[in-house]
Amino acid sequence: MKKRKKRRGLKFIIFLMIALLLWSFFDYRKLEEIETTRYQMYGLERTHTIDKDHFSPSALGEGNTKKREDLSELVFLLAGVDSDAEAGSARTDTLMLCKVSWKEQTITMLSIPRDTYAMLDEGADKINHAHAFGGIEETLRAVRLLLGVDVDYYLKVDMNAVMDIIDLSGGLEVDVEELQAQEFGLETGMQHLDGVQSLRYLQYRKGFADGDLGRVHSQQSVLTTALPQLANPSLLLHTPGVLMTMNRHMDTNIGPLEIATMLPTLFTIGSSDFQTDTLVGEAGLLDEISYYFLYEQATQELVDTYFSDYKIDTVYIP
Repeated sequence: MKKRKKRRGLKFIIFLMIALLLWSFFDYRKLEEIETTRYQMYGLERTHTIDKDHFSPSALGEGNTKKREDLSELVFLLAGVDSDAEAGSARTDTLMLCKVSWKEQTITMLSIPRDTYAMLDEGADKINHAHAFGGIEETLRAVRLLLGVDVDYYLKVDMNAVMDIIDLSGGLEVDVEELQAQEFGLETGMQHLDGVQSLRYLQYRKGFADGDLGRVHSQQSVLTTALPQLANPSLLLHTPGVLMTMNRHMDTNIGPLEIATMLPTLFTIGSSDFQTDTLVGEAGLLDEISYYFLYEQATQELVDTYFSDYKIDTVYIP
């Protein structure tokens, strides 16, 4: 009897391994199919894989650790980087300080405009230059100094990841506004967009009167409706493809336990459970270079409102 049970157990393990290999193979072919279609329709080729960052928590501040006081939520920096840039020189195209609370079932996203004037390791500059100078480590240091918030975790994605995940899920329903409709030859109102169309919509900025702020508000609007759409069973069916995309085009120091704990929130949250805001300031010139200069008091009020439990200092505007 024991030998039969062992044989059955061994057969089950072999069957499971074959099933996983086949599942992974079909998703690999699915990604190849998506890539071929993307090239045929838009002439886009897949770029290099994302740079992986490795650093200790103490690199972000003396005596700093990744120990979390409140295990029911996680604060992290979401950084979208330019996938067309040379390795090691990519700037951040999107920066959002995020908080996921699985206790309150809410997601908070505070956008940091890319041209924000901030203190970097090399001196005052645009905050999106920090990644080109010193990767996500320097970007985290710049955000911590700017906002006085204890943020240790990050999720870095390049544009291929955005396109792949949207295409694996079958596309997005987006409420297309008139400016983007005219730019991309779309109809206004709710439209079904593929990965490339969605990415171009998210990156669009030139037609907005307020430039990058208009793009930020557009991104927030799309993300609050996109995440509930992406968190659906059809994407779960492509788990191997998602994992392949994450390995190629995402980098994070969020551990498997934290990710597993967040997943139920991501799969049950609705658009009404999002809190979105943007750092307040105004565009201006310094030495003939355009920057976004933050209002100190308004910035402090936003930090106090959304991240009061994570304050390590007051905001610092150079």
